[in-house]
Amino acid sequence: MKSILLYILLFSGISAFAQTTPDALFKKLQGEWDIEVEITPAPGYDSIKETGTAAFNSLFNSSKLSGDFAMPGAEGVVFISYSEIHGRYEYYQIDNVSRSSLLLYGDYDPESDRLNFSGIPGLAQWGFNPELNMRLEFQFNEDGTILEELYLLLPNGEYFLQSSYMYSRK
Repeated sequence: MKSILLYILLFSGISAFAQTTPDALFKKLQGEWDIEVEITPAPGYDSIKETGTAAFNSLFNSSKLSGDFAMPGAEGVVFISYSEIHGRYEYYQIDNVSRSSLLLYGDYDPESDRLNFSGIPGLAQWGFNPELNMRLEFQFNEDGTILEELYLLLPNGEYFLQSSYMYSRK
């Protein structure tokens, strides 16, 4: 019987040991964080370095998180969840800097241990453009730190790393 189960796992393409559930992924984000921020307003400009803080807490059934962040000149609230209906991660942010709220959807890449978000096509956000031409990515590092990167789409079709946020546990 054990050999049949092993055969099914090995040859069906299912790796029971390599899968990361939303709950396990969100546990990596939970807690209080210090953040090192680097923002580059546009290509060719000098970057600005700041520090900030963030805290993420589990909501309801642990496959949902709420978070608060603060840094000089900006503060806000983030909600991250996994939609079983849509089979995707969802990211919602409101803050004191943006003109509107931000709603992104994404997926998790277990090979790179990266949570990748992008805009929802046809949904105008953070400006006047009918598309939100940005990506938001969370890299979970082996040392427990998390690197969040915000990429903006340039007119030439290439993405530009506009800001990065290195999270270290308090």
